Amino acid sequence: MEEDDIESLARKLLVEINRLQKELEDVQAICKHEEFKIELKDGSLVKICVKCNKKLGYPNQQEREKSGYI
Repeated sequence: MEEDDIESLARKLLVEINRLQKELEDVQAICKHEEFKIELKDGSLVKICVKCNKKLGYPNQQEREKSGYI
């Protein structure tokens, strides 16, 4: 594969990634986030929507206890 081909392919992939990221944000914006799970991400506990996988913030003490992390 030539350098120009790699550059063109990389550019196309980045455009597609950006398009899909925007589409995901649109879906997450209409989700009601009725159910969440607690996950360990990058050394921190975070609340994640079960349906759309959006990061909702950080769990409080009660949520950490209920999820079994404390």
